[in-house]
Amino acid sequence: MSTSTKRFAEALFSIAKDKNKVKKFREDVELMNVSLADVSNAHNFLSYEGISKEDKKELITKAFKNCINKDVLNFVYLLIDKGYIAEYRTIFKDFRELCNLELNIEEGYVVVFVKYEGDEGFNGVESDWVELVVS
Repeated sequence: MSTSTKRFAEALFSIAKDKNKVKKFREDVELMNVSLADVSNAHNFLSYEGISKEDKKELITKAFKNCINKDVLNFVYLLIDKGYIAEYRTIFKDFRELCNLELNIEEGYVVVFVKYEGDEGFNGVESDWVELVVS
């Protein structure tokens, strides 16, 4: 965690823990993170200094007011007011890591190989992978 994002992640985590809502806050932050990632240019909009703080808050309010905890929403407003909204992805990641430790959650990634039906140049790659994995 970087020091600038760590402070915010720890602050939100402290609020979540004090209110005994670590799991709910984690879910809400993940919902925001995934939703904003699905909207093209959302990060650019929130990061652009030429857009007023009020316009950024209005976007967040319209998108999330009825589906996330008020404390999480207010936290995002704070990020906007303090000029740290451009770092929301890192702050959310840091927050998720703190929650995972508290909730004993381990995250992992699965890599899956699939048969490639493309150019002749890939002939034999599948059998090579099977040999490596099975051996």
